[in-house]
Amino acid sequence: MKITITLLLICNCLSAESQLQGISVNLYDKSPTGERILMDGTGILFNTMWSDSIDLDDAKKITNPLENIAVLRNNTILAIEKRATHDTIPITLWRMNHTIHEFEIVTRSVNNLFLEDMELHIMIPVVNDTLRYSFASGVADTINRFRLLFHHTLFINTPVTTSATNNQQIKLELFPNPATGDYVNLLMQAADAGKYHISIFGYHQQFTYQFTHLNNVAERIPTNLPPGNYFVLIDNKKGKRIVKQLMIR
Repeated sequence: MKITITLLLICNCLSAESQLQGISVNLYDKSPTGERILMDGTGILFNTMWSDSIDLDDAKKITNPLENIAVLRNNTILAIEKRATHDTIPITLWRMNHTIHEFEIVTRSVNNLFLEDMELHIMIPVVNDTLRYSFASGVADTINRFRLLFHHTLFINTPVTTSATNNQQIKLELFPNPATGDYVNLLMQAADAGKYHISIFGYHQQFTYQFTHLNNVAERIPTNLPPGNYFVLIDNKKGKRIVKQLMIR
């Protein structure tokens, strides 16, 4: 009964006032035969009249006996968050069973939204206002595994610490750009040596790759993607990240 009420609240918030921008995230359990069972849901609404701080406009989450999904903001779990700005949205899951689940993300008047799976180091754009994403879940790996990101929050050249100086900016070069073959050369400077993950993603295609970085040594990255505009996201396990645009002809 509680699950039904939560989902109805989210649906009503997205449909009651058509001018509101909003995101709904539904959580499904998937059976071995592919049947989808709706387990829980959460929602985010945007309007400049609301505050980004947690207040009485937000609806706190009441825990379900089975699977749970919520927005995690300042250590508070929210069933519905109302906020002013399009900022990173941490999604938390708990009481998950060891099975296959699916997100169904539906947006209204919200653009340039991506789902990030930090366990698999991939990002998926929400295209045409809807995204379905299946994932295997355990008990511990889903608590802080997912978040929603907006395009403008990706293009941040994160300050990092290197062996040479503090608070340097990672410098990333992609060449040739536009890329015309099956590969692109990648050169990073002022970044810690070690293993990095690459996600090259567009509106309909995604490619992931892992490499070991050495300063001032170019890495040849295979692309094998159709012509179009892409984003190249690079991060490592320490949370250091940089994003660049790439055109493939």
